[in-house]
Amino acid sequence: MNNEVINMMNKIPVLCGVLVCMLLIAPGALALTSGTAEVSGNPDLSLSLTVTGAAYAFGSAMLIGDNVNLTADTVKVGVVSNAPWAVGVHDAEVRTTTAGHMAEWDGTAYVGTTGKTLTNALQIGKKTDGGTYVTLTDASLPLWSGVAGTVDNYPWFKQTIDVADTRVANGHTYKVVTTFTATPT
Repeated sequence: MNNEVINMMNKIPVLCGVLVCMLLIAPGALALTSGTAEVSGNPDLSLSLTVTGAAYAFGSAMLIGDNVNLTADTVKVGVVSNAPWAVGVHDAEVRTTTAGHMAEWDGTAYVGTTGKTLTNALQIGKKTDGGTYVTLTDASLPLWSGVAGTVDNYPWFKQTIDVADTRVANGHTYKVVTTFTATPT
């Protein structure tokens, strides 16, 4: 029995060594682990422009001098954007007359080389600034700018009639189409 006790005594340090090793290894094996993941992104640019009420007419009684649409908010230019933006305006029609100038329209098409053209180009203004206008050309001219959000703007139109501007035939009018373009800034 003495031998058994000695054998047992010899095994105790080995057993203690094994237990110590298990205690050192086991916490690593049993501990919770964690990690991180970086998530990033950027929304796509969202920019839309709508023009409503676009069939504005001065009527058949334009007078010599400045004619300004006096009916408030006849044309609305709406912008919805998630970034800063700018709106420009230009005459994008292809016709034989000078860009920006109202030309004779027969109800279906512009009257070719025999058609009349007004002396002065159409002007477009910002309702919000009390009468600053840009003169319509075939190049885009800045009209408004803003920050992300939803904005409705109401352009004012001014057509100056000169003494040399003659009346067109019945059923005909003077016409020009303004093109509004939104761009991110």
